[in-house]
Amino acid sequence: MNGIEITNLNVDFGKFTLQNINLTVPQGTVMGLIGRNGAGKSTLIKCAADSCDYSGEVKINGITAYGDRVTYFSQMAVVFDELMFNDELKVKDLLERYEKVYPKFDGTFFSRYLDFFHIERKTKLCKLSFGMKKKLQLIAVMSLRPQTLILDEPTTGIDPADRSEIIDMLADFMLDENHTVLLSTHITSDLDKIADYITLLDDGKIIFSDSKDNLQDRYRLIRAESGTLTPSECEALIGVKYSAFGTEGLTDRKDIYTKPSVTAVIPTVEEIMLAFTERED
Repeated sequence: MNGIEITNLNVDFGKFTLQNINLTVPQGTVMGLIGRNGAGKSTLIKCAADSCDYSGEVKINGITAYGDRVTYFSQMAVVFDELMFNDELKVKDLLERYEKVYPKFDGTFFSRYLDFFHIERKTKLCKLSFGMKKKLQLIAVMSLRPQTLILDEPTTGIDPADRSEIIDMLADFMLDENHTVLLSTHITSDLDKIADYITLLDDGKIIFSDSKDNLQDRYRLIRAESGTLTPSECEALIGVKYSAFGTEGLTDRKDIYTKPSVTAVIPTVEEIMLAFTERED
């Protein structure tokens, strides 16, 4: 079964559109959603959360929002980029409210992670650092015990130590092979650690959607001294850049990246994204 299945999704905001989005996230995997600002990542997540108008179909574990809304939303939890908490609440107030509102809420899980991150229950939310609030938000959502997590920039704006702990939380979540994560982020180094698949959005369109392993097996980031490559080889590079030091770009052509005079390395997720979204001056 697929954890998330999006078919022929279209959104029209006038100046911005999502165009014919087809995306599948197999159950038990993490899909990284990448792209420049304004590419459509947050809009796609809002569609999955059924919080904006769209045409097409979104399924979570085979269930659509318009087919069975209660079951649909019981399968998933969404964390948006904006923090949604009332700063005047105390941590223990948040715990009590979630226990009353959500039947599946796991207070034991919530409390265990509060202790793990040394978050005091009597502390007002306004007294927590931004990173602590981000972790608390994820703890609260994961305590709902969803099968599918959809996250919009969960690690943006926090320090490397906090980011690492959040990625560890997601790795623990994925120990259950029935779980699925769709993770939108600008911090692509997080995806180097945890993602199974990568989808690149640009200007409301999917540029590619493939496994991270396939992408890193297929492409090489090459550097060559000036004059090393022929004009046709330069034209075959993705996101090619010229400088006084030579030529740099991404390629899937083995005849280019295995030339003795060419330096080739396996690209990171960020390097792949930048090559495919390079803008001409």
